[in-house]
Amino acid sequence: MILSIAGVIVKVLGMLYKLPLAALLREEGMGYFNSAYTVYSFFFLLSTAGLPVAVSILVSSALSRTDRGRRDALRILRVTITCFAAVGLVVCILLVFLAERFADWIGNPPAASAIAAIAPALLFVCILSALRGYFQGCGNMLPTALSQIVEAAGKLTFGILLARWAMLRYKDASSAASFAILGVTIGTFLALLCLLPAWIRETRRAPRLSPVPDEPREGVLTITKRLIKIALPVTLSSSVMSLAGLLDLFLVLRRLTDAGYTPEVANALYGSYSGLAVTLANMPTVLITPIACAAVPLLSSALSRGRAETARTVAHTALRVTVLIAAPCAVGMSLLSPQILRLLFDDAMANGAAPYLTMLAPSILFIALCNVSGALLQAMGKVKTPLLSMTAGAAVKLISAWFLLGEYGIQGAPVSTFLCYLTITALNFIALTGEGVTITFRSIFGVSLFAALACGATALFGMRLFEGRMGDLACIPAAAMGALVYLLLLLMLGGITRAEWRLIPGGRAICRRLEKWKLLR
Repeated sequence: MILSIAGVIVKVLGMLYKLPLAALLREEGMGYFNSAYTVYSFFFLLSTAGLPVAVSILVSSALSRTDRGRRDALRILRVTITCFAAVGLVVCILLVFLAERFADWIGNPPAASAIAAIAPALLFVCILSALRGYFQGCGNMLPTALSQIVEAAGKLTFGILLARWAMLRYKDASSAASFAILGVTIGTFLALLCLLPAWIRETRRAPRLSPVPDEPREGVLTITKRLIKIALPVTLSSSVMSLAGLLDLFLVLRRLTDAGYTPEVANALYGSYSGLAVTLANMPTVLITPIACAAVPLLSSALSRGRAETARTVAHTALRVTVLIAAPCAVGMSLLSPQILRLLFDDAMANGAAPYLTMLAPSILFIALCNVSGALLQAMGKVKTPLLSMTAGAAVKLISAWFLLGEYGIQGAPVSTFLCYLTITALNFIALTGEGVTITFRSIFGVSLFAALACGATALFGMRLFEGRMGDLACIPAAAMGALVYLLLLLMLGGITRAEWRLIPGGRAICRRLEKWKLLR
């Protein structure tokens, strides 16, 4: 619950960051900003993707030993910080000195200064990830949640102030994008400072811990090997999709310039697509992540006790709940994309990005299913399966993007994204079926998709009803009407069960109220 609340706050702060940033930088500046951020994201995932999970597993395992658990846990933390701070420093230096090379490689040379500006964040985030993993392993989610909020708030405050100052001083989109992305570096540094007091308190506790008998301790090399063994599969899975995103950036800019667009126009088109459409399409993930967080421990617990049927039921329920949340988001964003974007951005930018969001929105459903099904497979011990499916999805994305971008321009990017996540979801579903999980179109998608389409039709009717009097603000009551119809249809058709309500954050309280009103079948 703490991490879910923090996730919502971080998403809100992220939107508050992106909206004025897009207004300041426009399409051109957002192209430079997102080019640098995509390069950073790849190296970030390569360096730290599996680190918090691995550290939390090792720390929780160490703490289960009552005699010397705390000392071992702190030793694991020290070794982790030393190793990964070195990794972060090397990658940071690499990115600073090769910034121009990377910018040339992706076909966006003016983004070089932005790439260099975000490089130090890699050093800070390596240390951050180790500390967050330690506190999560201790069962203390508050430091992680607070540091995430501080990071987002720092990025918002300093990113906007520096971008505005740079735009007034230099009146140049690439310079403004460099100063804007410097806010990300400052945000990660502030988040690290936020965790330092808690880290110092933990370290000072060590001398006061009860003495333990002289026992052989794990060496640095042993701890490092154990970390890598746990973190590597998660890192590889994340890095495959991050690499696909990096190559997608390369393909978009290169293929658009090959098609006859100037580099400036190609960059502006990419900025409109990635800065506006992709940002909004990623918003529903904050509602999906808690499903995996809730389902994975239930699944692991059932499997460890030999309750295979319970585990299969949990997996099936998690997939159904994912569709229940993601389907109306996908339909609503696709049908109301112009109005939603105009509500958040100025008309010129919104109208330019609306077709991309319309085409990208259906991918929301499969992105959500990809994330949850991958987490379920990892909980079942099938660690390699999500890696293989993501590799296949990345290949589909790159091949389809190559042909579609050349034929249809930037409109090919959202289509290639849809094909990518559809492929990953299909392969994960095949693997889950092999594990005995019942997956049919009717049981997973049936009622939810029907209700989502009815929700979308109601929202369009609401737009026509209110648009004349309220303008683009009409999308708010229209969306509320659609949500009401969606919920009523689910209740009438038995589309959501008690177990599924309980997997949704706050669902237990909702379930009790519906039972009281006799609305839950």
